[in-house]
Amino acid sequence: MLGTLKRHPIRSAIVCLIALPFIVIATRGTLNYSGYCIAEGQWLSDEEKIRRVVQRMINRSQIPVATTSRGVQFYDQVKYESIDAFFAANPNCCKVGSDLIGGYTPRGFMDRVHGIYGDRVEVTAKLTYIGSDGEETSKTQTLYAEITNCGDIKD
Repeated sequence: MLGTLKRHPIRSAIVCLIALPFIVIATRGTLNYSGYCIAEGQWLSDEEKIRRVVQRMINRSQIPVATTSRGVQFYDQVKYESIDAFFAANPNCCKVGSDLIGGYTPRGFMDRVHGIYGDRVEVTAKLTYIGSDGEETSKTQTLYAEITNCGDIKD
């Protein structure tokens, strides 16, 4: 092999130039598939993914509530004091996994390779809102979110 490189340096350089882009693309795809956030240069832990989804969830002004007579309605949310208060009130609330369906179409191999999709986060929590009668109402709901490798939440 080494003898071939010495005898044909131009051919060897051309082969390397042709192979290099494929190696870079394959490496990037492998990192994306594994859940690596290229922009931040790290893998996000499940805890970080959960915290990002919960933070967004508890900062919403309105929450969707399924009703028997009028379908899904949006009501003003009574917010938790902090994210720590949320976790104290809802221990074991959350799961992370690519196999959590929750109303989403299952994502394919290429979505992960291209970094379009990282994981799903499932949050089962007690949510309090101001009902149509003006009273505070609490309901345990399960919500799902898709999250990229870098923690961006898909709408």
